[in-house]
Amino acid sequence: MSETEENDIPEGARISDLPAISSGSLQLDIALGAGGISCGQFVEISGAESSGKTTLCQHIIAGAQQMGRLCAWIDTDHSFNPAYAQRCGVELGRLYFASPPDAEQAFDILEALSGTGAGNVIVMDSVDALTPRSEFDLPLGVTTPLFDDEDHGEKLLSLALRKLAPWIQRKQAIILFTTKAQRQRSEAYHQLSTHLSRLALKLHAGLRLRIQETSLVLQDEITIGQRVQVKILKSTNVVSPQPVEFDIIYDQGINHSGEVFDLGLQLGLIRQQRKGYTFQSLSLGTGRGQAIQTLERRAMIRPMEQAIRQKLLRTSISAET
Repeated sequence: MSETEENDIPEGARISDLPAISSGSLQLDIALGAGGISCGQFVEISGAESSGKTTLCQHIIAGAQQMGRLCAWIDTDHSFNPAYAQRCGVELGRLYFASPPDAEQAFDILEALSGTGAGNVIVMDSVDALTPRSEFDLPLGVTTPLFDDEDHGEKLLSLALRKLAPWIQRKQAIILFTTKAQRQRSEAYHQLSTHLSRLALKLHAGLRLRIQETSLVLQDEITIGQRVQVKILKSTNVVSPQPVEFDIIYDQGINHSGEVFDLGLQLGLIRQQRKGYTFQSLSLGTGRGQAIQTLERRAMIRPMEQAIRQKLLRTSISAET
């Protein structure tokens, strides 16, 4: 491909100047400073199993598709749920999907997708499930030293990141990697100090997020979801921001309407009185759930979200300057 294609980023452009893609969480978009995930970078999303990493990635894909971006999902975990992805807003008919059997093929697919055009958003879910091809060639019952296999996979990742880094910035692409969070710092440090290739993703990622479950969401004493906290460990736009929390409803995804309501209440757009909640002169109902349903029924979630974005993003920009 030519070095000066029409869709390439002009020389000297910064990541913060590029259009951002919504994460699906209004509070996280605001905390990131750019109104979402900035283009032109690698993103690492780490967390424990079932903490919400895949859900967050699916909402980012949905936001990218709404902007007309080409999106792809590399399912190395072999756990992709199409029905749940649809409920998170993903248009399956517009999603390139691959489930490669080994790490080498996964990186070949990643490299091929990254150079197809501007604005691609690619998810590799997950790094921990990448298995080198050599491991499948071993006879049953034969194993190799533990660190040999792990180090080989990490070297493949390190090589892929170095090769793709120039393309990512020039093509305004985003590549999201999900990975398990390290449990014990001392053990993690020991492994990193003796196998430097394991630092590759942390060094190359322009944005690193860590997600963890903090509590369960109950309705009539029945668990319907979980509340999660997201910490921004590394960002090109934000310095040491506060963690954000939001709800993930099982089989639905991020509770976006609930976030809009809560922020609207904090900012005074929604008022709580004895008879319930009101917005301007409109009565929303007596309880939080009823108020959110009223906002959804009257198609007021989107206008309120825009008002919140304008106010909070303007505030964050003023604070930085």
